[in-house]
Amino acid sequence: TYLNDSDSTAGAVEANVTPHGHYLIGADESFVSDTLTLNSEAAYSLKSFNLLTGGSDEAGRAIRLDLGSQLGPFGITVRGKRVGPKFRSIADPSPKQDVSEYGAGLSFRPGPLFGSQVKYDYEKYALSDVYYENRLQNAKLGLTPERLPSIEYQLSELEESNDPVTGSRIARRKTR
Repeated sequence: TYLNDSDSTAGAVEANVTPHGHYLIGADESFVSDTLTLNSEAAYSLKSFNLLTGGSDEAGRAIRLDLGSQLGPFGITVRGKRVGPKFRSIADPSPKQDVSEYGAGLSFRPGPLFGSQVKYDYEKYALSDVYYENRLQNAKLGLTPERLPSIEYQLSELEESNDPVTGSRIARRKTR
């Protein structure tokens, strides 16, 4: 994928404006087999802050990888994402910057009656010059007997480093 979101330079000097340019190129790939699923993306952005004079460019990179496998009753998922501090997405006035995310999950489903899953996710990013760091741990158990209502129990714990509304530093833990 290639995107060019650039201002026109025609008449910019007369109008006393500075035209900007933003170029983004990306690629994604998927692989699926009987026991493995792999999805990946990579992107490169180039932001020019002055198309008339040049020299004020900012380049950034981003990558994402998701891996899943099912072997008999056992399942595993692994994911990771890295967005560099200078990567600029198009059409997002306040994007997350300097993003590091990763997570993993294990599941066990020996038959149609019972299933369980555990998951761990971590993310760290900057938003409007404030750094956020969050951790999520999750466990699920499910029982689905035939002709009876299913029962599911879920326990999750979220640790946040900042208030999501104000950005103020906090140490908050939510358990549900």
